[in-house]
Amino acid sequence: MTIRFPRQRRVSSFLPPPSAAERTPLRVVCELRRDPLTGLGGRLAHSAVFRLEPPDLSQVVERSRSGCPFCPDRLDLVTPLLAPELAPEGRIRRGEATVFPNLSPSDLDSVVVSLTRQHFVAADRFTPAQVADGLGAAVRYFQRCQELGWGGSSVLTWNYMPPAGATLVHPHLQGFRTDRPGALLELELRCSRRRWRRRRQSYWEE
Repeated sequence: MTIRFPRQRRVSSFLPPPSAAERTPLRVVCELRRDPLTGLGGRLAHSAVFRLEPPDLSQVVERSRSGCPFCPDRLDLVTPLLAPELAPEGRIRRGEATVFPNLSPSDLDSVVVSLTRQHFVAADRFTPAQVADGLGAAVRYFQRCQELGWGGSSVLTWNYMPPAGATLVHPHLQGFRTDRPGALLELELRCSRRRWRRRRQSYWEE
């Protein structure tokens, strides 16, 4: 059975402002969309005037270089170590990526994945290998937790640069193990299991 992503076009009509030379009514299209797994809906609105201008973060980047705990010359000296049963050497490494405990934990067994040796990488300049190694290192950490029978859900997040709420400029992921992964993930898990019971087919593989 093919998964369909329902969408419905809606057309809004209104008169132009008094300053407009043309008096023809305006018609603007928007879309209503529905998640086929959860049934949750969302909207996609047209905007003719909004243009996102990237902020100039050069000063933020430069100020943050000195003392950055994730840069190669400091990482091994100032970041904490994983328990020996998770990683005998205290960290999990893959390519440029390094996994270590998070000093500001979000839940059980919170970790940070430092993604790159470079202090700053523009959002469109990450290599596939850098992202793949970061994800792979995090997966290895979560697999080790499962091998130890620790259970729970594995959550991995990425909020990059201060406009996204990141407290450090150096590229990094944040992961944690939890029995409360959050409302949306819990809903997706419930719906995935329900679909599996009905169809014996993984929604995610499909």
